Amino acid sequence: MIFCFRPTEKSRRDYLMSTVTPRQRRMIERMVQLNKTWDKLNEDYLERFGCPDTPVSNRSFVEKPFGYAASDDSLLTSSVVSLALYDGDKMLFACSGVALGRKGRAYPVVSRFVTSKRLVTEFEKNRNRADNLRINVRLHDKESFDGFLGLYDSHIAIVTSFWFANVPPVDLHSHIGWQNDLVAYGRAFSSGILMATSNAPTQLLGADHLIKHDLIPFPCPVTEAGLGGPVINEAGDVVGLSIKVDVDEETTYFLHRVALLARLEYLEKLMPNSTNFREYTLPDGVNSIVPSEGLWHMLTI
Repeated sequence: MIFCFRPTEKSRRDYLMSTVTPRQRRMIERMVQLNKTWDKLNEDYLERFGCPDTPVSNRSFVEKPFGYAASDDSLLTSSVVSLALYDGDKMLFACSGVALGRKGRAYPVVSRFVTSKRLVTEFEKNRNRADNLRINVRLHDKESFDGFLGLYDSHIAIVTSFWFANVPPVDLHSHIGWQNDLVAYGRAFSSGILMATSNAPTQLLGADHLIKHDLIPFPCPVTEAGLGGPVINEAGDVVGLSIKVDVDEETTYFLHRVALLARLEYLEKLMPNSTNFREYTLPDGVNSIVPSEGLWHMLTI
């Protein structure tokens, strides 16, 4: 009886290594290590850019209005901007945001805006290796310029632009009153119209409720255009920022002012003074967007 021995991959490798010189062995080991490194880089690349063959819709995003056209002649309403996500010349999504104070006086001067994390969700959903994603910021006077997504957490995201935007920052330190109607604002990107919708809160919110819950239900739904826009009271104080909407329940959920201010102050400490997104680490719960390749090259020049 003849037994046939089929060599395993390991036995073949061991045999091969026993027939080579020490110098050849080192070269083989180096090639194996390089292959492992290449595989890891490829995994990181796919995680960052996604699959290049991901189907992308040919349909552009269509903005949906809500509420009514509001008066647009105050400092508060001037701080409301519209933010649009583009892939080349095609609009993929649009929402609102509010202007923040500039960080320091160092060069270059940058303008910053806070919006709903929904903008990050849409950005990541449309990202792939062949994309040309960019953010366009439009002010109340229809002036527009490019921006980019940076830090974000579970509810808010920061959009930064190397453009001196002559727009007043939103005031988040005013006294809060919940007794009367609240108004949710948003700005349409294409038309620049300021939209608003109002209603009374479902319940009076005490300090205990605000400590336990960051998102507050508001029975006045907005469309995507209103996400990232401010919610104010009748005195003109900002009480929060629209984060998400439940169309079925006709309810908008906004991040109340205390939680919004705390998150902004936390993110402010983590904001880098440069556009090198790889030179610092972030704590749990905070993430950053690495720009698409075209914008990345522009920022690192």
